[in-house]
Amino acid sequence: MSKTIEKIIVGVLVIFIFGIGSFVIAGLGDSQPKVMSSDAQYISLEQAKTIALSTTEGVITEAVLEKKNGVSVYTIEITKDNQETEITINPADGSVLSTETDTEEEITREDINSIQKTMTESKAGEIALSRVPGTVINIDIEKENGKILYNVEVRDGNGIAEIEIDAETGAVLEVEREDDDEEDE
Repeated sequence: MSKTIEKIIVGVLVIFIFGIGSFVIAGLGDSQPKVMSSDAQYISLEQAKTIALSTTEGVITEAVLEKKNGVSVYTIEITKDNQETEITINPADGSVLSTETDTEEEITREDINSIQKTMTESKAGEIALSRVPGTVINIDIEKENGKILYNVEVRDGNGIAEIEIDAETGAVLEVEREDDDEEDE
């Protein structure tokens, strides 16, 4: 009789373990939304623009499907009254992942001369290449929220990466990737 009970218990445990394993494999236990893989169906760039304009008023100045931290997202930039709002949208379901507003400021010759004593464009290029090996194709300097930044574009075998560097400290603030085969406006 004890052998029969053992067999029943083992059978129930095996069924339970396989059931839980199937549940996890099927992804039913994961409530986090996922960005779909590159071969999955995305909303269109036009749909992403419409979603962005429903959250922020202004004029679209850039719209691109890009990779941030290895995940595909639509990034829509909208400008109104000297403010630039960047809206990040999940291409799989159209949900707004983030909204960031920066005040664009006029950068003066004095700002540029001052910051180049601390960090030259050449040094910004070196910092960018230490993060993304390739060829520097463009370096811009801008002022956002009182902070002077270098935006360095690097072309590598995977497309173009945009590296944002704090011109005062040399810290890399952001790396965005724009693949050659992705759409932009």
